[in-house]
Amino acid sequence: MEKQKTILLFSDLEGTILREEDSKIDPEAMYNFLSQIDKMQKLTGASVNIHLVSPVYREQMEDVMDKIDKSIANYNIEHRKSNILRVQAGAAYPDSMIGDEFLGDRIVPLKRPINSRDFDTARYGKSYYVRTWCDMYKDNEYKNLIMAIYCGNGRNDLDAMKYIRNRKDGFVVCPQNSRQQAKAIANFVSKKTDLFGISEGIGNINKEIEKRVYPERNKEEKKNTLPEGPEE
Repeated sequence: MEKQKTILLFSDLEGTILREEDSKIDPEAMYNFLSQIDKMQKLTGASVNIHLVSPVYREQMEDVMDKIDKSIANYNIEHRKSNILRVQAGAAYPDSMIGDEFLGDRIVPLKRPINSRDFDTARYGKSYYVRTWCDMYKDNEYKNLIMAIYCGNGRNDLDAMKYIRNRKDGFVVCPQNSRQQAKAIANFVSKKTDLFGISEGIGNINKEIEKRVYPERNKEEKKNTLPEGPEE
């Protein structure tokens, strides 16, 4: 039986999915984001599984997931040939920081550091979550992980970014409103901010995929854009 192709897309919230200025989702930016996800699925024949990782509390994470799920449902209705999946899972702080209790059907607590050197729970937790999910696809009987993407902009994203960037199937995307350390790791740094920037970065990944899927088309386009020679 042929394995189901899968793409894991991990994203921070503040300044990426959510506007940095007011922590809200821009409807136009979300539509653009879903358009690029839709295009990626059609180009690759893979399902894009969206994961959210952020040092927010469970209640806010649930609220964001619900809003994205509704946007996905509306997009799929409007575009009948699209089949974008709802947000698969996420990691956030528990409402109570006592214990690592399970937070719901899709939300788990950010993993706490094992030792004092890794004092930043968000930074360690994000990296742990990303690595754990990628490892789940090793030797998976039913699914084949063909790509992993990380979208982030801050210092607590750096370890997860480095892990994804070092994978042969990994891409890192940053919006313009990102820390310089994050930009230095990214494959694509957008000139746009927040979710518009993330969408542009995913669009650039789609362009790279198109080059591999349609090599003859790209040769023809390159040929047509070559400068004309001098007139005789």
